Amino acid sequence: MTVSIQIVPGSQADAMEIARLSNMAASGTSFVRWQQLAEGTAEDPWNKGAECVRRDVGEFSYRHCYLLKTAEGKVAGLVNSFLMIEENADLRDEPAWLPYAQPFQEFEGSVVGNWYINFLAVKEEYRGQGLASHLLDHALKLAKDSGVSAVNLVVLGSKTSVIRLYERYGFSIQRTLPAISMGDQFIGDSWHLMEKQL
Repeated sequence: MTVSIQIVPGSQADAMEIARLSNMAASGTSFVRWQQLAEGTAEDPWNKGAECVRRDVGEFSYRHCYLLKTAEGKVAGLVNSFLMIEENADLRDEPAWLPYAQPFQEFEGSVVGNWYINFLAVKEEYRGQGLASHLLDHALKLAKDSGVSAVNLVVLGSKTSVIRLYERYGFSIQRTLPAISMGDQFIGDSWHLMEKQL
């Protein structure tokens, strides 16, 4: 079944949907961060995630997000991308990120000045229809319009089908670091920094 879709800017009203899709794209690392931020409070980690999305600044901000919506207005996917500036790559966040984040934080710190695709996700029920390509095309257009010369993203080594998609778009692996486990996740895996020249 092919769906009719449109790509629209994210809004503060979409905060919970964006938070859930961001966490899906990030293999659960976003939720663990929000748990950490909510620690010692009665706040639900998902609400903390939505709060981060509603902010005007920061890597989770709705201002960096575009949603893929069906003709019925249902959200099918998300891309979050932006010009990587030092504030977004800042490793001095409080509280400090847990160790699992070290590899991708190192990568992010090395691509300041490039366009950065932070999250790209399509809900399971909409996969297999080329919708990820629509989102990727949109992010690359934003990158070109910004005047940067390169686009970067980080992906888990075990996500081979995702890596193949990016390679078809001209991305190549620039660096690889071993993943640091997050509970029982990422054991024996790795993170790749990928780059495409514009």
